[in-house]
Amino acid sequence: MPFRVLIVDLTDASRPELERVLIEAGHYVTSVTGFHEAKQRLMLVQPDILVTGLKLGAYNGIQLVLRVNAEGAGIPAIVVNDAYDPVLEREAVNAGAVFRTLPLDATSFVTLVEQLLREFRPGGAPPVPRRWPRKHTGMVVDAGGSEATLVDVSYGGLRLEFSGSPGETPTHIARVDVPNVGMVVVHPVWARGDIEGLGRWWCGVEVDPANEHMAHAWRQFVDSLA
Repeated sequence: MPFRVLIVDLTDASRPELERVLIEAGHYVTSVTGFHEAKQRLMLVQPDILVTGLKLGAYNGIQLVLRVNAEGAGIPAIVVNDAYDPVLEREAVNAGAVFRTLPLDATSFVTLVEQLLREFRPGGAPPVPRRWPRKHTGMVVDAGGSEATLVDVSYGGLRLEFSGSPGETPTHIARVDVPNVGMVVVHPVWARGDIEGLGRWWCGVEVDPANEHMAHAWRQFVDSLA
């Protein structure tokens, strides 16, 4: 089953290959740069596994893992450094993470990611419950230039319903114009075609946390709904 992988500040040349192999294995991959952007992303969407570089400016990857665990997310983590250091490895392990050094072999690394996910959820158990409940709404919005119904929302994203059939994954949906919020930047995550013969299809998108003001406005909008 697909899982969400959050990659933080892996600037090694092997990162594109890691992302490619993870995506080909069927997982959803999001890459961000720096401690603060990772923190904003984690406020909105809980990944199933965290992969972080050690050096994150004034902070480091071990601190990010500790923060995730302190907030009760309880997800497996991998900390990557450019050189082996037994002290750092011990700190990473004590924080609840696996320690690895560059360069990374993409295929072996994906095997490690999937092994950690299996160990964390024995027997292929489903992902942990959502951090925030969804709120239902039937308002009409503009999504990527097409009219859609906003089915439900959460702090992390929204689910849209369209007429017709999706064809391929709708990567063109990069913005959704929502009443009382404005233009919300999003990333499509999944699309499901019409399996009931009703002439409709559905798409799930994540809210981009890079714009802190927009992310705050979106959370206020969700809170305002009954």
